[in-house]
Amino acid sequence: MIIETRTGVTKSLKTPEEEAAPGGMMAPMVPLRGLIFLCLLHLCVQGVQGDVNTAVLEKMTQYFYDNVQPKNEQQTDAQYAIAISVPQDQYRKETFNIEDVFSKQDAVNVKDKLNKGEKCLLNEGDGCTSGNVIATRPDMNKKPEEHAEHILLYPLGNSPMDKLLEKADSQSISGLEDLKQQTCYKRVDTDGHPRQYATAISVPKDQCQQNFNLNTFLTQENAVNVKNAITDETNALYQGSELIAAGTRKVVIDKKKQYNIHSESLLLNPADNSPMSKLLNKRKDGCSVFYTFESPCVNTCLDATGSHSIIDALKNWKEHDGIKAFVFKNFWKFDTDKDLETKFKQIVAHVPLFRCVSENQCYACKGEGNTPIDAHCLPPKEI
Repeated sequence: MIIETRTGVTKSLKTPEEEAAPGGMMAPMVPLRGLIFLCLLHLCVQGVQGDVNTAVLEKMTQYFYDNVQPKNEQQTDAQYAIAISVPQDQYRKETFNIEDVFSKQDAVNVKDKLNKGEKCLLNEGDGCTSGNVIATRPDMNKKPEEHAEHILLYPLGNSPMDKLLEKADSQSISGLEDLKQQTCYKRVDTDGHPRQYATAISVPKDQCQQNFNLNTFLTQENAVNVKNAITDETNALYQGSELIAAGTRKVVIDKKKQYNIHSESLLLNPADNSPMSKLLNKRKDGCSVFYTFESPCVNTCLDATGSHSIIDALKNWKEHDGIKAFVFKNFWKFDTDKDLETKFKQIVAHVPLFRCVSENQCYACKGEGNTPIDAHCLPPKEI
C-alpha cells in the first residue's frame, strides 16, 4: 500500500496503532511479519510484505504527477493525497506497469473529481475508479482546513485507508487458492458461514521470521485435501507432513444420544500419542503454531480433569524446543460469561497465547505469573 502526498512526494506515516498509543508507545499488538501470524487467520498463508522497489515507486510517482495531479484556480499544482493498493508480486518488479492496476481512464476520473474539489473514496458509489485507489484534496469547507492526508487516514479504524486495506486483504485472500504456494484451510458451511476448526503447523524456524521464502512454505500440503478431511464429520481429521487440522467429529451412540469431539481435542489427544505430538516429533527445534477459530471450551478442553482436556498436551508441548504459539480468533459462544482469565492462564502457563482478530491485527495475551490477561483477549465486560 502506497500513499503519496503533494506533488511527487512520498511520506512516511505512522500506523494507526502508533497514532493511537499514548506517548507514541505501541499498543500491545503483534504485527503479522513472520509466519507465526501470517498463516493463522482463517488459516490463510499470505506473503510477507517487503520493501517497495524504488524504481517502481519512482514510476508510480511520475504517473501520478502526469495523470492525476490536480490544479488550483491559478493553474498551479494543488495539494492532494492519493493511496493505491498494488498486488504484492508486482510492486517489487521493475517491469511493473502501473496502468495494469490503475488505468489512464481511472486516472482521468480521479483527476476530474479532484479538480472539482471532490473526494474519490471507495464508498462514493460513482465508479470513480476500479476500486484500488482513494484520493482527495484538503477540505476547505472545514475551519481549520482538514488536510488531505488526515481525510484519508482518519478516523482510526474506519478511515478510507482502513477500508482500502480491508478490501485489499479480502481480494488477496479470495485468490489464494489460485496460487501454488498459498493455501486456505477455512472450514465453512455451504452458505459460507464459518465453522469451528483447529490446525497446527511445524515448520523450520526460519519460516517464522521476517523475509522467509514463501516458495518453500507448506509445499507438501493441498488445501482441497485439508478441507475435505476436516469437513467429513465421521473423521474430521487431516494429518500432513507439516500441517494437521481438524473439524468436529460427530459420535453417535444411538438415535437419542450423540455428541461432538471438539477440534482442539482431536489434535491434542491422547497427549502422548496425538496428531500434535507426532507432528512435533518430526522437527525437534522448528516453529510450531496451534490455531483454533474459537477459544477452547471451558467445560471440556480446559477442564484439567476431564477426558478431553488439552492441558496435558500443552505441558508436553512446553518441553518441545523452538518457537511456539497458541492462537485463537473468536470466543466460544457458551463461554463469554465465564472466568476466561483464569482458564486462559492454564494455556499461558505452558505456551504463549495470542488472539488474532483480523488479517493484520494480533494481540499478545500475556498473563504470565501474576500479570493479567490482556483485555483484548477477553470478552468485553457488560456495562
